[in-house]
Amino acid sequence: MRPFGLKNFLSPRPVTVPDTVEVKASTIAEPDADLFALFGVQPTLSNIAVTPSSAMRCAPVAAATALIKSTLATLPAKVFVRLDEGGKEPALEHPAYRLVHDDANPWTSAGDLRSALAGDAMLHGHGYAEVIRVGAGKAQELHQLDPTAITQLVADDGSPVYRIRTKGKGHRDLSYRDVLHIPSPIGISYVTAAREAIGLSLLLEKHAANLFAKGARPSGVVTMPGQAPSDGDDKKKRDFIRLFKLAFSGDNVGTPAVLFGGATFQPHAFSSVDAQFQESRLFQLREIARVWNVPVSMIGDLERATYSNTEQQNLQFLTHTILPWLRTFQEAYRRVLISEDDQRTHVIDFVTDDLLRADSATRAEAIAKQRAAGTLTANEARALENRPPLPGGDKLENPYTTSNTKDQANNG
Repeated sequence: MRPFGLKNFLSPRPVTVPDTVEVKASTIAEPDADLFALFGVQPTLSNIAVTPSSAMRCAPVAAATALIKSTLATLPAKVFVRLDEGGKEPALEHPAYRLVHDDANPWTSAGDLRSALAGDAMLHGHGYAEVIRVGAGKAQELHQLDPTAITQLVADDGSPVYRIRTKGKGHRDLSYRDVLHIPSPIGISYVTAAREAIGLSLLLEKHAANLFAKGARPSGVVTMPGQAPSDGDDKKKRDFIRLFKLAFSGDNVGTPAVLFGGATFQPHAFSSVDAQFQESRLFQLREIARVWNVPVSMIGDLERATYSNTEQQNLQFLTHTILPWLRTFQEAYRRVLISEDDQRTHVIDFVTDDLLRADSATRAEAIAKQRAAGTLTANEARALENRPPLPGGDKLENPYTTSNTKDQANNG
């Protein structure tokens, strides 16, 4: 067996990057969107600052992000070698197999690294990992990089160059051959795309928290007889309001109020916004789910979910949400872990058999058809369901038409 090709990694080309970057004028007094983005803040119409960290305090964002990350972490990736007679088999001895299937480095499993890079891509727009090479260019480890410390430049030949800020004012440049780059499927971070929906969701949650901090009761008006107080009585008004809040808010909500001097308290009625903000919060959950491209039933909204449509939504999630992520990881792995010589014979694929379990009826029908066509043995079909083999289950026969050979001979 010929050695795995490393020709692609032995002769790194010199990288030429621009010395200066044009920056549009912007001041703190009159900031634009780019200046907000520089500090990791996205302005919103709801006047709520939306950053990757604040977005993760939004329950729908946290749920959708965790859903995609956990799904990607559970799907195994393998390096396969194409066989001359057709088909393929796992290439267990290939240097990349351990990095994509077992451990990316001694402290991070391959699945955990995929989960972390996908999280960076969703929240920051890009996920990066540095390829640590040893010897003649063999990939030894993959180390996650901070996406906020990386600037992507373009070399003279058009290839991307990744400039990484180091401690102090220094930096180092890495070729695209040494960076596992996972971009967001939509081209920008999900937080940027959904910042208005996230900002409004956070604002509605804050409103709900403030409302229930007051015992789910709105404020009111205290009316006193007589003329309006003079300007010198402002301190008395402030003191009265402060003492009133201390006496009848927080743990004291529901305490009977005792007013003197003919004062009366008239509570405000709930507005339509107060009465319907739950519907508004539900709508924001669905807006965020649209950007993350996940079914709302998978992040807690079961209002319209049934057994049948939930199963189909699971299959839709796997087909339209997860498979694009898998394709992104496959291409990124191939560029940095498989040399040009090996790319003719080797491929990195994800084992997605478990994804089909989302539709049990379709899966059972597919297995039955393969058994009838003679492409699966009984034991191979049982292995797909994680069941132990049976004696005599390795024969390729149609269980619906094949009869026992000995019985046929005896009857003849």
